[in-house]
Amino acid sequence: MPSSSSSSWSSSWQRYIDLFTPGKLPRALIMINHLSWADSFVLSPWLHAHNSVNGDTCWPMWRGFINMPLGWIAYMSECPVLGYGKEMDLETIRKSVSRFFQRRMTKFFLFPEGAVFRECMLQKSHEYAQANNLPLLDHCLLPKHGAFLEAGQALHRQGMETLVDITIAYPPTSSLYNAPFNVIDLVKYHPTPLYVHLNVRTFDMREIPWEEEDKVRQWLTRRFEEKDRFLDDYYKGKGGVMVEGGKEEGPRWRDLALDVLLWMGVQVVMYTVLYALGARVLGRMTVR
Repeated sequence: MPSSSSSSWSSSWQRYIDLFTPGKLPRALIMINHLSWADSFVLSPWLHAHNSVNGDTCWPMWRGFINMPLGWIAYMSECPVLGYGKEMDLETIRKSVSRFFQRRMTKFFLFPEGAVFRECMLQKSHEYAQANNLPLLDHCLLPKHGAFLEAGQALHRQGMETLVDITIAYPPTSSLYNAPFNVIDLVKYHPTPLYVHLNVRTFDMREIPWEEEDKVRQWLTRRFEEKDRFLDDYYKGKGGVMVEGGKEEGPRWRDLALDVLLWMGVQVVMYTVLYALGARVLGRMTVR
């Protein structure tokens, strides 16, 4: 049976609820529904609240980000870059997991849906579900079990015992609710804080039948059926596990200032180096 907790984060960076139940997380496989590009930015402070910096976390990265600073960091951290087809992606996951503990990593993130939730993807998910007698989900896409099975099976064999299942929900009054590629709302000021809600459940990986692929697929599908119900209750204003147990804390402007200074410094250093390298290359070309 899973243990469960709920928490919230303010997209105005002013207030937190329960600060995501802070404490040290064990080594864990973490899975989450994928509603927006903002998901990773919301999960980063969740990791910090659990005394787990991003450096010990493996984030599979979509290949579209490889030409951006975020993608460069992920690539240099040896995070798997996906989006090259099922077989190649599974091989990438396999290689990444094989060196996971050797690199002293403690968290492995997965988005089992394989895509950001949006209407066109939901339609494809429904078509696949109807053709294969699977449940129709309204707020999630049907999960793809391949990467989940590959990573979970290998990590469990190496001694990992905890699976963390996160369900994220953005308030309907936020642009993140229906504009999944707009992350600006995270740093906009809101007179009334808009809380991003998380439900966090932990499962014992020993209870998952990793050696039986069909049972793993069924287990994963059931978790996403539950997520869909959680989100349906939340969006219909019924409360439920997405909003229970919150405790509001005071402003955290100091944390915001430190984060801004850190990322400004990283960007300045990164682009200064790129400018210097570019100028050097162009200078050599001019001399020739």
